[in-house]
Amino acid sequence: MNSDQIADLATAETAAPSFKDNLSRQISRERCDKIFYVALKLKNPAKRKRFLERACARDAQLRSAVEEHLAIYAEADRFFREPNFDSGT
Repeated sequence: MNSDQIADLATAETAAPSFKDNLSRQISRERCDKIFYVALKLKNPAKRKRFLERACARDAQLRSAVEEHLAIYAEADRFFREPNFDSGT
């Protein structure tokens, strides 16, 4: 293999995610989803915080993703619970 072929191969590897990268992202997504759904059921903020600390361990990116999902869910829940239209009466 000459240097041009090696450079092309390196570029191709960085341009397209590998199967391993895709699988890793999918596993992370599934893990995030599972943690989110369990955390969602925990209404007590202290219990939820302790659960997230254990479930996410030292993975700050995972913790951030789960907390972002929880915040979006809470915002959507408030939106649908609050009357936000004029009924014309």
